[in-house]
Amino acid sequence: TRVLRYFKNHFGAELFNSASHPLIGVVNFGARLNNALYSRDKNIIVFGSGDGINYRNFALSTDIVAHEIIHAISYKYVQFRNVGESGSLNEFFSDFFAKMITGSEGEWKFGADLIADGAKASAVRDLIDPEKFGSPATNDSPLRIPTDQPCTPSNNQCGIHINNSIPSRAAALITESIGRDKAERLFFFVLTHRMRPSSDFREFRIQTEKSCRFLFGTSAYDCVRVKRAFDIVRI
Repeated sequence: TRVLRYFKNHFGAELFNSASHPLIGVVNFGARLNNALYSRDKNIIVFGSGDGINYRNFALSTDIVAHEIIHAISYKYVQFRNVGESGSLNEFFSDFFAKMITGSEGEWKFGADLIADGAKASAVRDLIDPEKFGSPATNDSPLRIPTDQPCTPSNNQCGIHINNSIPSRAAALITESIGRDKAERLFFFVLTHRMRPSSDFREFRIQTEKSCRFLFGTSAYDCVRVKRAFDIVRI
């Protein structure tokens, strides 16, 4: 697929063997289901058929397909806990690399190709301007879901699909300032070498800054720009 070719061509990553470790996709799942998900236990991706009012078929969205496949890829490297800030980082990596695969330079709207004809929304979220879609732009935003509470389905496991906009915005700002190629290298290295299942936003910042110095040099101005992006989003 386009996603697996991207990771092989950019990073030399051979990710799934179709015979010994197949990644299975199930389409048109459920009656008008507005969701897609990756099952870690079964290595299956399920795509809902959409309600036709707000969303199209989820399997027809290149952003959504890439996002879910990247969950499977991330799981090979880091088994993120699917709650709180670690869960938000899991969502962030899927959003970021999905846009690197499907988006052109400077295009940060996610899921525009999922929106049904006639629906009011123009996309699902915007990585560089998340408040357009009701998600927090900074770590101290009132839109941020608190993570110092019990994480349950009713609060989206402490906002894993909401607070992910904070590291996503940092990454979008970093990409705009140091360039796409370096940002891709940086965040793939962070994902595959520096993250743990329980990593939180603070650790993500620390490890991204360390990785920048490791990859690009301790005197690289790129790393000043990385630091500035995290300061802007208040991680």
